Amino acid sequence: MNAMHSTNQRNAVGRRLRTAFVVGVLCAVAACGGGHPSEGSRAIKPKAPAESFPETPTARFQGAWPSPVSENDLADVVTLGASLAYTYDQDDVGVTAFRLDSGEIAWHTAVPDGGTVTQAPRLSGEKVIGAFATTEEGSGTYADRRGITVVALDAGTGATLWTREISVDKDADPTAVPHVVGADARHVLVASDAPGYSEAPPLSALLDARTGRVVWTDTDFEGVDLERSVAVGVRDDGDFVGRSTADGAQLWKRDLRLGEARTSDPGPGLTWADGAEAGGTLLIDPATGATRLDSGDTSLGECHYDG
Repeated sequence: MNAMHSTNQRNAVGRRLRTAFVVGVLCAVAACGGGHPSEGSRAIKPKAPAESFPETPTARFQGAWPSPVSENDLADVVTLGASLAYTYDQDDVGVTAFRLDSGEIAWHTAVPDGGTVTQAPRLSGEKVIGAFATTEEGSGTYADRRGITVVALDAGTGATLWTREISVDKDADPTAVPHVVGADARHVLVASDAPGYSEAPPLSALLDARTGRVVWTDTDFEGVDLERSVAVGVRDDGDFVGRSTADGAQLWKRDLRLGEARTSDPGPGLTWADGAEAGGTLLIDPATGATRLDSGDTSLGECHYDG
């Protein structure tokens, strides 16, 4: 174990933050807008009969969970592994792993100078990767220095595998919070942006997942999706852009005219873009920027990737 809570801290956290996460997932087609396949298309048959699935499947996790950093989906707070669940701890800032069978703390690794966190750390193979807004206090005539710390931890023990500091411009929005957009065996995509409207553009960085080396940074790019060969993001002017994970070259650019677009990664090989004003959803091929699906006036915001 690495940097575990002291006994008093753990007891205090347990008294203060004990709770249970309950998640219900409904996988009905109607939740995604329903409809029938268009003429000429082939319907995909389920591998198991519908009656074999429970109507309201749930998963319950009980124990001394840390303060959640989000009130949205469980996936925004906790990353699930085979036997452990990983989440950020806002009190003793760092990453905490819990045993799925008991809810007890398996390990906790603190991040020095760590501050604000959001969403959840990412699990990639045997690594757990987290991103933290950090502040190094200045002294005398030197002002505080803000930055982003990205850490890779051993998923089983919490041991630190590598740490990378990313500098933040002194004029960057002080409310910007970094998060790990995606992580795979080769790369980690981290984005830092301010909640709501901000005059300061977002910042994203692509790192080598094996060493933490910074491959490229972009001070006008809010990363929303990481695929094997391309990172997808949004420019401050609203353009969607695909950048090469190899050298950062711009592979494609599109103006989707979605107003205040909401974006995310719905699953491998797709990027999701939902226009708050337009009302519809586009599923984009991240490698080319081409539209794979246009839902028209129907939002697919309640749909979840099912393979």
